[in-house]
Amino acid sequence: MMQQTGVMVALMLLVAAPTSVLSLVTGQGATSNAAVQKVIQMLQDMQATAKKEKHEEEVKYADFETFCTNEIADLKESIKKAEEQIEMLTSEIEKLTNDVGVLGEEIAKLGSDVAGFEADVKAQTSQREKEYADFVAESGLCRVDRCAGPCHHSADKKRR
Repeated sequence: MMQQTGVMVALMLLVAAPTSVLSLVTGQGATSNAAVQKVIQMLQDMQATAKKEKHEEEVKYADFETFCTNEIADLKESIKKAEEQIEMLTSEIEKLTNDVGVLGEEIAKLGSDVAGFEADVKAQTSQREKEYADFVAESGLCRVDRCAGPCHHSADKKRR
């Protein structure tokens, strides 16, 4: 700030000195003094505008810096939460992968048990059918699926 003021004063002196020498030589002191005053006023206006723009830029930068600081903090928090979630999901995937293996083995065992049970049912059903056929043949009764009681179907067949 002090350097800017010093630079402005130096510029004013450089602009004013030749003009005052020139006005003495030409005899136009009043006209030239007004021109110098106009230049000085223009430089002061430029200085005021530069200070105003500098202040506006400082405010914008402070806002931006605050925004960046907040965003960095939010981003770090989001990254931390995401890393925790990744860790949790990875361990859950490992557990479920192990469960899949165990359940696959159990399914295979149950499948073989079911196949064995079905074979047993088939063998026992076949045995029961043979025993029933033997029983019907020995007792002379009709099969249950036709009628109950003594067999009279064979007599009907002979009549036809």
